[in-house]
Amino acid sequence: MSVFSDKRVFGIKRNNVSGIVTAGQVSANDIILWTVFLLPVNIALFGAGQCLVAIGIFVGNVFAWLFLSKRMNAYTELSSKKIHNAPELFEARYNSPGLKNITSIIWIIALGMILVSVLRTLVKITSDFMDADRFICLLIIVVIMAFATMLLDNRTIGFFKTIIFAFLIFASVGTIVFIFSEYSASEILDLYRISGTPTDTSKYLNILYYKGAYVEISDVITMLSVGIGCIGMPLMYKGVINVRDIKGLDSSRIWAVIFSGLTLISTCMLSLLIIPMIHPTVLSSKRNFFEAYNLLYKALFKGKEYADSIRLFVLCIYILAIIILMESLMRNICEHVRGLVPSVKKNIPVTVKLIIDIVSILSVGIIVFLVVYFIDFDETKLIVTGWGICAGALAAPCIMALMWKNSTKNGILRGIETGLLVYLAWECVPIINNMTMHVATNVRADLIAFVFSLATIIIVSMFTKKTDKDERIIFERMRQNQI
Repeated sequence: MSVFSDKRVFGIKRNNVSGIVTAGQVSANDIILWTVFLLPVNIALFGAGQCLVAIGIFVGNVFAWLFLSKRMNAYTELSSKKIHNAPELFEARYNSPGLKNITSIIWIIALGMILVSVLRTLVKITSDFMDADRFICLLIIVVIMAFATMLLDNRTIGFFKTIIFAFLIFASVGTIVFIFSEYSASEILDLYRISGTPTDTSKYLNILYYKGAYVEISDVITMLSVGIGCIGMPLMYKGVINVRDIKGLDSSRIWAVIFSGLTLISTCMLSLLIIPMIHPTVLSSKRNFFEAYNLLYKALFKGKEYADSIRLFVLCIYILAIIILMESLMRNICEHVRGLVPSVKKNIPVTVKLIIDIVSILSVGIIVFLVVYFIDFDETKLIVTGWGICAGALAAPCIMALMWKNSTKNGILRGIETGLLVYLAWECVPIINNMTMHVATNVRADLIAFVFSLATIIIVSMFTKKTDKDERIIFERMRQNQI
């Protein structure tokens, strides 16, 4: 049986996952990247103003779940063509294998940037914590990811992700409750005053202040526009295809909003408590999420019975959350790589398909291993770039493919090209006084590239050939299903 058969990566066997499992495994992907990996240290260092990123992430997730998830599921069911993921939606919608391949390649690159960055950080954490060789840690983690991709089906891995995600929420909420049971509000405020926050307590806890100064409009745009990346990431589109039924899909939409909201709120609150709780220890900007939480739980449970056991248990939850994020990224990258192989549609022996599938996974694993071990890069910058590419180049095409009947193949293609070029030019090309537009305006390219991409799709679609009549009928039936 093929590694990418209905019980494995492609998830061809539809209607086999419950709503809460879908919500858990899909929400875990985008949310964990930010709430565990990126936001805690930044919020702790710069104050509540960084919580605007969390608001943007929440809005982006809610938009994707409320307006796009049901349409994706309905179109998949109504179309006579096989649709297993977002790239194949573009192929079916616009009868364009080339468009599918282009979106697959962009997603492979963007998700790959995020995967190698998260993986390198995890290797550093595990090797330092266990005093083990980084080469061995990296090899073990990559091998585990490859075997998980080959052997675990979507339902099994989705159930496991949901459990870990629930534990993550309970750990964050439980820690907050514990802190307020141990300290009164006045005691916590006193700790803020003496803990050396970058500004006074009132500004540090005020969402309208960032790095001690009143938040500028450029900062607001940059932080809120992070949420656009949630729409441009392919993970939600893949997840909603496998929902058991329409009732399950409605349930998953509700649970996804609940999961996202609880995780983002608890993360922001807990992150703002790190600095006073670890006093007199000072949190450095070079610290990663694991080191920050390790300092927090050491301080909270110091001198208490079973302190080390509780601390290690909670820290293991955060590590498992990162592992399931990497598994999702690895699985999606492998699926998109496999989709680029033309033989997937040919009538070839199962054994040959199996070999192609395994080679695809091993190839991705080897490339990821080599990049992490041999290439030097800034992990956070690479994650933000990969996320921004999804926001700038692919968010608008995903929206228009599911929301606008008159969008065309050429419109979508030109929109992808425009969004990608604008993003790269804005972030990388010195334009004003030898500065990039990002540096000159203090605004990241996510929103700018998204707007240009969206406008291009609309304008080009108005003047290019529409899709065939059969596809437009399917789109109209999908639209009526939302009423």
